[in-house]
Amino acid sequence: MKSIQEIIGEKNPDALIKIDEILSKNEESVEETLLKSHVLGDQEVLEVLSQFYEFPYILTISEKEIDPELVKILPISFAKKYRLIPFQRKENSVVIVFAPPLDLTAMDLSNAHAGCQIEP
Repeated sequence: MKSIQEIIGEKNPDALIKIDEILSKNEESVEETLLKSHVLGDQEVLEVLSQFYEFPYILTISEKEIDPELVKILPISFAKKYRLIPFQRKENSVVIVFAPPLDLTAMDLSNAHAGCQIEP
């Protein structure tokens, strides 16, 4: 598995130099630096994290794409609190869109609250 820095280096070597400079001056994780630094655009950040964590990303979602029945599984108040959208139902799971995508607490709580398998 490639590191986040390796993935960035393949996609944008100049950005990797800037991110490495920022990392040398702070104690944040690579992910935090990547998200806060704005060295890469939103889509590039999503592509890097998607490749590293091996999960898909969605840049935009229209209301028409969201299954309204999923609100019964994860109520709007829960979704707002944890910044997630129950997106679509699969066979035995629910696909949820998370912002930020690295919020493992939200994923665990969603799993427990929904009573079924959650996919990011």
